[in-house]
Amino acid sequence: GSGLYVKGLTDGFHDVPPPDPVLRAQLNELSLAQLVCQLQETNPELAARVDLRNRRRVMRALEIASSGKNRPSREWNGVAAAGIGSGEISAAETGVATRAAKPQSEGGVLLIRDRDDLCGRINDRVYAMFRADVEEEVRALTEIGSTAAHALGLRQLQRFIAGEIPRDECIAQIQQATRRYAKRQLTWFRHQSNFPQLNLTPFSHQEAVSAILQMAQRHLARE
Repeated sequence: GSGLYVKGLTDGFHDVPPPDPVLRAQLNELSLAQLVCQLQETNPELAARVDLRNRRRVMRALEIASSGKNRPSREWNGVAAAGIGSGEISAAETGVATRAAKPQSEGGVLLIRDRDDLCGRINDRVYAMFRADVEEEVRALTEIGSTAAHALGLRQLQRFIAGEIPRDECIAQIQQATRRYAKRQLTWFRHQSNFPQLNLTPFSHQEAVSAILQMAQRHLARE
């Protein structure tokens, strides 16, 4: 997601092979079990590092394996670069530097908030979604792609529309799922970026903008 885009800008891009439309069309004809079996036979080491429950990641791993750029992680950290890892690989194995291992950079700013402030904003945002008739938007959907199907709140809204859960429970579940996602995002950025942090909670909008501009100006003045 957006975190990997930021990492591409700050750390550069890796030698990851491009998608293969012909191979991808062939792989789309196979079941997940068949894809996993093929990957395990083709490259057991790569298969051990991939989330085998995720069809899209298994297919991408097969593309990488077929390209010949499937060397061990100590030589090539393509699993991490391609975003297909199982989440169980350490930074040391993949060669991805953590924030503690790199000097702090002022090329960006990691914006954070106090926990209560952030959770309150998330809860308010979900209430605002329902005031804007988000359930009607979901009812109007005629087709949902595989990526969009994992959108935060969609599963809960579908259960609410189907009459499986009441509105209040739907709202509470979406709020909880969003808070958990925000926590994972913050953990990821703290470990994978080396930006200085700025807590927005004490600041007004204009004060926060001024603080960010000052940090950027200091960085540019040193270049």
